Amino acid sequence: MNCHEKKVYTNKKSANAAADVHNRDLYRQEGEMNAYHCKFHKGWHLGHPKSYDKNSAGRIFNILDKLKK
Repeated sequence: MNCHEKKVYTNKKSANAAADVHNRDLYRQEGEMNAYHCKFHKGWHLGHPKSYDKNSAGRIFNILDKLKK
């Protein structure tokens, strides 16, 4: 699904809160969701986590995001 069809959250906090609600739903049909920034919409979307195994910069940002919480 491209970002034009996704809900735009105005800040990371609200996107993370929506992701947490989704991820706690025991009956969800989809996998885990994460918040990510969209430069095009200048906001935040929810999406499935990407594998950071091959992207060292992505791994670093992921670690930093977890430390901020």
